[in-house]
Amino acid sequence: MSQPPANLLLISFDQWRGDWADPFVPAVELPALQSLAKRSVVARRCYTSSPQCVPARMSWLTGLAPSQMGVTRNTIAEAPTDAPSLFRKLQIRGWYTELIGKTHWTNHRYPTDLRKTQDRIKALGFNTVMEIAGPKALQHVRCALTDDWEKEGWMDLYIKDLRRRYRDDQGRQAWTVRPSVLPDELYPDLWLTERALEALQRMPTQQPWLLWVSFVGPHEPFDTPTKWNNRQPHKTPDAVMTADWYAQLPVHCELQLAHQRWRGKLTAQEIESCRQDYANHLQLLDCQLQRLLDALAARGDACQTAIAVTSDHG
Repeated sequence: MSQPPANLLLISFDQWRGDWADPFVPAVELPALQSLAKRSVVARRCYTSSPQCVPARMSWLTGLAPSQMGVTRNTIAEAPTDAPSLFRKLQIRGWYTELIGKTHWTNHRYPTDLRKTQDRIKALGFNTVMEIAGPKALQHVRCALTDDWEKEGWMDLYIKDLRRRYRDDQGRQAWTVRPSVLPDELYPDLWLTERALEALQRMPTQQPWLLWVSFVGPHEPFDTPTKWNNRQPHKTPDAVMTADWYAQLPVHCELQLAHQRWRGKLTAQEIESCRQDYANHLQLLDCQLQRLLDALAARGDACQTAIAVTSDHG
């Protein structure tokens, strides 16, 4: 008698550095990730297809390199409904598939409502979709989360805070660390966890399923809620210094342009403040990972459910 196909709980993060996620040499204490790693296969040298969100996430979907897709930087890109899709392949084979969180497979740069592109995401292989945008885009991209902000009276305050942070694009205000103006239950990653817990309860029992929980952190802004700010500073890893070979890059090379754009922009103290907040956000996310693992363990099909944890890039 053949074994039934395994379910898959896919948990992803946005901009979680690989060298801060190694569960065997953790940058900060991450008990959920470390415990899971002890009974898992860990790819310690798994490299992203791109250091930028859009091409990296398009690769997740299609299995293609950014150069094959013609999407090599963060730009406006719409995944074609007939694009190759790893998720559609599972769906065709009988899996129930659900997505909660961020894909970035459609335009997040201009005002829109992600429910308008829901049919596109479904065509790529999902039965059910509840998509949200990243923290910066949420000031002009509408979704179920912003509905809750508006209903509870927080939308205007959030937009005001984002505009203050990014009024001069990526100036010093963008990297100033201060807690989110949102209550904890409406903070994007914490709100996503609640929706994911609800989804885990409704996963089918008569067919294999895939649930993708796509967190939007630890992406900037540096606004980890006060509850997660440690009183004792983290002992963060030493910063990786700029290599000498950067100076040899062509003038119009994208990496060279980014290097020059950021050169000398922040003081060492400002950078360390960002790193401390980043570490706090990692611990917030690790706690959410544990909540999802606990909810999965309560299901009757937990023993036939694989768990995958990854990040788009760092």
